[in-house]
Amino acid sequence: MISLIFNKKKSQKNLFCFSPEIMLATFTVEFILAGYSYFKYRTTRFGRGVIATLLLLGIFQLSEFYICRNSNPLFWSRVGFFSITLLPVLGLYLVSIVKRTSVFIKMGYVFAAGFALYYLLMPKSIEGAVCGGNYVIFNGSRGLYVFYGFYYFGFLFLAMWEAFEGIKGKIKNTILKKILFWFIIGYLSFVLPLSLVYIFIAGSRIAVASIMCGFAIVFAFILTFKIAPYYNKLSHYIGKIIEVKIDRPKGSKHPKHSYIYPINYGYIPGIKGLDGEEIGVYILGINKPIKNFKGKCIVIIEREDDNDDKLVVVPDGTNFTDKNIQEITYFQEKYFNSKIIR
Repeated sequence: MISLIFNKKKSQKNLFCFSPEIMLATFTVEFILAGYSYFKYRTTRFGRGVIATLLLLGIFQLSEFYICRNSNPLFWSRVGFFSITLLPVLGLYLVSIVKRTSVFIKMGYVFAAGFALYYLLMPKSIEGAVCGGNYVIFNGSRGLYVFYGFYYFGFLFLAMWEAFEGIKGKIKNTILKKILFWFIIGYLSFVLPLSLVYIFIAGSRIAVASIMCGFAIVFAFILTFKIAPYYNKLSHYIGKIIEVKIDRPKGSKHPKHSYIYPINYGYIPGIKGLDGEEIGVYILGINKPIKNFKGKCIVIIEREDDNDDKLVVVPDGTNFTDKNIQEITYFQEKYFNSKIIR
């Protein structure tokens, strides 16, 4: 793990890490979690964001391991800083997917890219690293470190605030609220111990990053086994036989807008979607108005700017290409930025 010391006289920043065995074990666990998440959650943007977070955490631990093994320490110190620099904005990105809002996310991309490239490419950003037994020392000029701290912790707390605001705001769906709740718990799992130690144990203030990194593995488990499964509930329907109640049959008019439904449209009774309403379903492959339907879910239409994702259900044994689905559902999906998830 890494801890920080500022050397004011030499204008240097020193970092220390724990034993290579701990680093390697942490890297292994986080990459196993990333592999598990790949097989379980890779079909959605949110799932891919979870995988990226776990991989970056693991890469950081692997970088520490190789530094302490004296295997090209300068290269691995740059890789380590590159990986952790992307984490705060990636966390905010995941929260923004749940909330379907993107407050400060574009600004976060700019800061993350700038700092990541700075530590990866600039010659004096990190000048060297030496491992002595259980510790490794990184040397570099102070440069942008103060601004980097504001960026890093600023976006960590911004993600927590966005999650809290989502719980207390207009979000009705209990699944979304649970996701945001576990995001807050996940962040607190490393931020709260860090804060308590910093306040009450003055001698440990040089180990700020070490404490945070040590507890980040708790967040990795929460992300994998609490947060991601909740978001994965909709994608669980793909490939399953579903019974649908049709409330807007083919040829009927939308109750609030002027367009006519060219296909049957309904919902799954009693099953709530991310918007707090019953999950909406497009019925394809049936050319007459119907009241009820039982068929196979082949895709999810994920709306990036709305919580009202849709399922596409067809007669079992029937299939449609993504292009066909986009053309058929365009009458309604043209109002949203949507994509097809299989």
